[in-house]
Amino acid sequence: MKKLWLLFLLPLLAACSAKRSATRILCYTKDPGSAWVKNLDDVGKKEGWQITLTDNRIYFQEDSLKEFSAVCMPVSLADSLDYRNAPALKRYLEAGGGGIVAVKDTTVSVRDWPWLKNC
Repeated sequence: MKKLWLLFLLPLLAACSAKRSATRILCYTKDPGSAWVKNLDDVGKKEGWQITLTDNRIYFQEDSLKEFSAVCMPVSLADSLDYRNAPALKRYLEAGGGGIVAVKDTTVSVRDWPWLKNC
């Protein structure tokens, strides 16, 4: 009886298990040399993620965003998204397209404190 149950259970589990495509991360930044980008890249290499590093807002369109598992960007660049990009990002999130990681970088953007970037 146990073998019969196992023969039924294995195909059911195989049919229900989702095949995940590669994890693709969109990293939107104006400072590709920053520590958080380097850390993301290191983790991505270790985990086998595909990371697209860009400073171009062209990726913030519905047909492009749906290709990514998540979007990483500094908080300071949120205002750089225009009237087309921001709604596309919102729809992506609402549709369950993935997640967003907003990295707080506002203290580093203070121009009179260059020493802060070295901390």
